[in-house]
Amino acid sequence: MPIKIIIKVKEAVKNLVCPPATQDLELNTKNRDAAIESDHIQYGPMNLEDEAYWDKLADHWKTTPDVAKESNCSNCAAFDISPRMKECMPGSVQKDGELGYCWMHHFKCHSARTCYTWAAGGPITDDKVSEEWQEKNKESLDEKKKKKQQKGKKRAAKTAKRKKKKQTKAKKADRCTRIAKRKYDVWPSAYASGAVVKCRRGKIWKGLKESGMITEEEENLVKKITKVLRDEGGAAGMDALVKGTKASEEDIEDTIEDTEELVVHTHGDIIHKDDSLNEKKKKKQQKGKRRAAKTAKRKKKKAKTDYSKEKKSGLHGWFSRQGGKGGSKGWVDCNTCRKDKKTGRKKCKSCGRQKGEKRAKYPSCRPTPSACGTAGKGKKWGKKSEGLQMHIKEGVGVDRNLFRPGTAAFFALFREARELYLEGEYTPLSEYEKDLLENSDLGEVVTIKGEKIPLEFPMLNEEVLDEKKKKDPPIGKPTKNSGSGKKYKVYVRNPKTGNIKKITYGDSKGGLKGNWNNAEARKSFAARHSCAEKSKKSNRRLTAGYWSCRAHKDFGKNVPGRFW
Repeated sequence: MPIKIIIKVKEAVKNLVCPPATQDLELNTKNRDAAIESDHIQYGPMNLEDEAYWDKLADHWKTTPDVAKESNCSNCAAFDISPRMKECMPGSVQKDGELGYCWMHHFKCHSARTCYTWAAGGPITDDKVSEEWQEKNKESLDEKKKKKQQKGKKRAAKTAKRKKKKQTKAKKADRCTRIAKRKYDVWPSAYASGAVVKCRRGKIWKGLKESGMITEEEENLVKKITKVLRDEGGAAGMDALVKGTKASEEDIEDTIEDTEELVVHTHGDIIHKDDSLNEKKKKKQQKGKRRAAKTAKRKKKKAKTDYSKEKKSGLHGWFSRQGGKGGSKGWVDCNTCRKDKKTGRKKCKSCGRQKGEKRAKYPSCRPTPSACGTAGKGKKWGKKSEGLQMHIKEGVGVDRNLFRPGTAAFFALFREARELYLEGEYTPLSEYEKDLLENSDLGEVVTIKGEKIPLEFPMLNEEVLDEKKKKDPPIGKPTKNSGSGKKYKVYVRNPKTGNIKKITYGDSKGGLKGNWNNAEARKSFAARHSCAEKSKKSNRRLTAGYWSCRAHKDFGKNVPGRFW
């Protein structure tokens, strides 16, 4: 977690004097300790002979400890040892180095130490460069001040908004409280408080006028507001009300809150509840309802089947219908209708069956093919079966029939879906389902010697149903881990139990990326991970440390064999 470093340099920047940390021991100590503890700085080492610090720094920078030691404060771009800065720090020359000022973290740092934020290009030895760094710090401080001010303004705006909301809420409660005080002899009391709560929820006293309960001045203001609203056509903005009533905006808002006839619209306009306006609205609504009823009646009349020929000529009218294909006359059987692929029109067989002709369903007769799409007098006419409705609702095609194969319901569902598809009233969900409805006879039955025989019957493909044997993962072959956690993974088999174990290793945030082609780096890596000891263990292949030590072989490029 980053730790904020205390900086007090603004006053010093004005005249380019010594930075405060060089003159204030307490401030310097606070800034230095913060740099030591901060995860992204890690200033050190406190003891210059602490080799563990340099090993840690080398891992962070992906280099060797010897190279890391060369990157210290003495050659950092922010390390200031200019003549003017040396005057700010008496006794800066020391036995093992010298003190300078760090413009990054604002404390006196030692030339032999370093930190994670080290930057090449130093040190600062010229007074002019030193002053430029001080000017940069001034700009960053001004930027921080601006951000702080903006943040404060936002906080103040939120507080003001919250206060205004509370005040508005309190104003809304005023009307209910005033009414309660005049209605109940005892105030405060449990009964009066309960009534106030109900009033605020809009359950009681909603249409109650406050005549006699408000002052004469308030009543006159209500009249003035009402007059302005009527003159403006029933609604007006706050500016118009202030101008027309010559009252303050605050008084007008209070009056609106306490008067039932005055309502604030969502867009900010104030509206007067006028009974005459409500009456006009009711009339408009009634007119719309009558218009909608006429349209529905006209549509219903149009959808009805035309029986005019039958009513006029009786049976002759029945036979005057076109009927099915060829010379057959009369009505048509809606259960036999199919859509012609060439013309797109619906064609049906005649309702009257020929001698010896058998059909899958008993004829459902209508005067014309177009009439087959209208609702008849029967309760189930034109309705899909429950089974097909369930398929449509769940988004499942009939190729995945919910009924048991071979049952009557199983074949009936296919027949119904095929008939509706050919009529254009059912849409297949897949190419396979479409092929079944167009090119198969699944669902169709024939009667042979009094027994109904399906023309096609579904058969299970045993080869498809055979479960594939689960393959074992590759054993002893490290790969990158695609899941969360570590960076690499490898599967190994336990020789005792025979079980397969998954081992993950390497930090996902850049771990195991050592400079494997560098001899010094390899030696340091092997020493830190005790690779020589891990390679001798009998169960070494079952440990993450073993695979970490040979990561150079599995993931490195042109790296020589072992390095332990």
